[in-house]
Amino acid sequence: MMKYTWVTLLCLVLIVVSGCDVTKEYRSQLSLQMNSCIGKLTSADVLMFASSPSEKNVVKDGEIWIYKYRKSKTSFTTTGTGGFLLPYNTEEKTDNYRYDVRLRFNEKGVLTQWTADGDLVRGDSRYQGIAVDEVPFFTHHCN
Repeated sequence: MMKYTWVTLLCLVLIVVSGCDVTKEYRSQLSLQMNSCIGKLTSADVLMFASSPSEKNVVKDGEIWIYKYRKSKTSFTTTGTGGFLLPYNTEEKTDNYRYDVRLRFNEKGVLTQWTADGDLVRGDSRYQGIAVDEVPFFTHHCN
């Protein structure tokens, strides 16, 4: 019996570690793509593939654009039989997910810096959070 417990524990650890590697892989993919765009990507180019930012901040030597991706998942759990002694009781749980991309443009509108952070998931994002394919910066390539 102890052998099955260790095998199960090992499988769970491998699943968790492989999930972390996927997130690191996506972040390094974004780093490669965005770092190759520094000095090349203009604010006009970004508007073409990513649309308008959620926020714009003017700084003395340019602008900072912030793209905010948000998603919420609400689930309900109902217990009880509906009778007088055990009436229905419904509990609501909401999970909020976010991913932010911040771009800094110089006074000429050319990308000089970028950062990104938040909750990314792989696969179907309807139930888990924000998927990579929902963030256009993962699919854009600079020449």
